[in-house]
Amino acid sequence: MDAQDDTTEPSEVLLLCTQCGPTKGPQPLSAFPKAPGRPYGVRKTCKACKALDRAAKNAANPEKHQAKLDYIRQWHAAHPTYNQEWEAAHVEHRQQWGIDYRAANKEALQESMHGWRASHAGHISEYNKQYAADHPEEGRARNQRNYPPYYAANKPAFIARARLRRLRLLNAPVLETFRDEEIFERDKWICQICFEKVNKKLKWPDPGSASIDHVIPIAKGGSHCRQNVVLAHRICNSSKGARNGTPQQQRLF
Repeated sequence: MDAQDDTTEPSEVLLLCTQCGPTKGPQPLSAFPKAPGRPYGVRKTCKACKALDRAAKNAANPEKHQAKLDYIRQWHAAHPTYNQEWEAAHVEHRQQWGIDYRAANKEALQESMHGWRASHAGHISEYNKQYAADHPEEGRARNQRNYPPYYAANKPAFIARARLRRLRLLNAPVLETFRDEEIFERDKWICQICFEKVNKKLKWPDPGSASIDHVIPIAKGGSHCRQNVVLAHRICNSSKGARNGTPQQQRLF
């Protein structure tokens, strides 16, 4: 597209690089170095070509390039606090730059983040488990603060899950009738997942309140019987999900 077409909005402009234009074709403004005062505020050569030119010049003049690097190192050694002073004087500018950059590269940043999380899934899981084990009170306080508002905002989903759970119970291999309080008293009001005391005064939907946990989940063929149920904090029960419990959890009578 002609760089002189003033009727086109800057966000839609595609320019041809004077060097790689015939092969790469039109490129967005973000691919060109900024140059205030020039058409659309960018140079005629794209960033990739400028980098190649710079590398070629450095390779052709290694002494000059090394002298330049030495000068930069000496200058920074003579002004050790320059970077910190500049950053302190341009806090708002740097913050705005970060906001603008994230807004302009939202999809690329999200893709990069998802890729990193996927390639480090094991590390992230181990870190989260270790952090939760080292800071139990912090996690519990956060859950007690966030869970009630979350339930209020997602009440239909909770109701649907409870209905599905009731339907699964009807298909359980063994279906005994008992009161929750019977199990709570049997387990002496101690959570059988984290083995911490359960506060009797806390009521649903408080994450620290008492709940019934199936050691072998109903979804995996477990029975709804005294032998297969234990007391658990609601948050511990939710964190466990549909995973099987540990052997020491199971009550054998």
